[in-house]
Amino acid sequence: MLALVGAFALGAAPAFADGKSPLTATAEEKQRAQDLYQRGTQEYDAKQYAVARATFHASYEIVASPASRFMIARTLRDQLLLAAAYEEFERTEEEARALGSEERYRKITEESAKEKERLSLRIARITVHVKGAGEGATVQVGKRELPKERWDHPFPVPAGATSVVATAANGARVVRWVTAQAGKTVDVDLELGRGDAVGTTGAAAAPVPAPPPASPGEAKTFPAAVPPPSAGAAPKATPDAAHGPRRSLVPYAIASGAVGVAGFAVFGVAGAMTLATHSRLEGDCSADGACPHDRLSDVDAGRTQQTIANIGLVVGAAGTGAAITLFLLHGARSRSRSVGAGPGSVRLGGSF
Repeated sequence: MLALVGAFALGAAPAFADGKSPLTATAEEKQRAQDLYQRGTQEYDAKQYAVARATFHASYEIVASPASRFMIARTLRDQLLLAAAYEEFERTEEEARALGSEERYRKITEESAKEKERLSLRIARITVHVKGAGEGATVQVGKRELPKERWDHPFPVPAGATSVVATAANGARVVRWVTAQAGKTVDVDLELGRGDAVGTTGAAAAPVPAPPPASPGEAKTFPAAVPPPSAGAAPKATPDAAHGPRRSLVPYAIASGAVGVAGFAVFGVAGAMTLATHSRLEGDCSADGACPHDRLSDVDAGRTQQTIANIGLVVGAAGTGAAITLFLLHGARSRSRSVGAGPGSVRLGGSF
């Protein structure tokens, strides 16, 4: 992953003006975009995803290269806006492929495709077909307007219930609630010229009760003012093992370190007691280890103290070793999140 992501070059989002192509941008423009990109990666590493996304957008307005768009998609993914993230990875893949077969663009194309594949199992897709649309008709899927070029093509949406609204130029409107399962694609057919179109200019649509819960893949038509069926509400997203927020290893490292310190402390105290007992017995016992009968209790005490000291040493070493290992793993995680690229440059762990 480090080798692949390290080859990326800058990218963008459709809501912002496109900058110059990375193939034609000047050195000064690349440097300005690079500075913004670096700031964005720092904000991303700090988990300020919305702020980082705006910074990556600003970088793309200068140099329109795919890596900023890739990072925008990652911020959406990490905020569990999975359908929007899928769409951004899709556009990133298209942009990178269009720029040619150069290694850095080939790598970002491959990595975007992998991200799409992972997300495809956690989102649904809706293919909207509109008849009788006419000039000026629009389609809205959920809270997003569906560009006309995306009609008749699968469009990513959150799994669960999603509204699809087609509106004609005269105000006629057809609404459907579509309940789709994760990993599935549902076709939605809308016809604005039919009698079920409501809200035409000069007419008010009478409110109607919400339809019964739809089975997965089934579409129901009713006026836009009606709320979605509660049974079809989108399930709450949870982070996945590959991309969701990971639990920090620092608390475990600190706990292991505390155990190690305690073990060494026991070793020190018990070891000191063992030495003191040995010193007391040294004068009364012979060189071959034979001790007077009245000193046998001290001998047993010395052996017990030695055993405790040995256990303390083992626990101290194990706890300290575990703490060091956990700190190193935590540092490796942090470094892996900071891999990226700037215009024409490779960034690996913060260096270009």
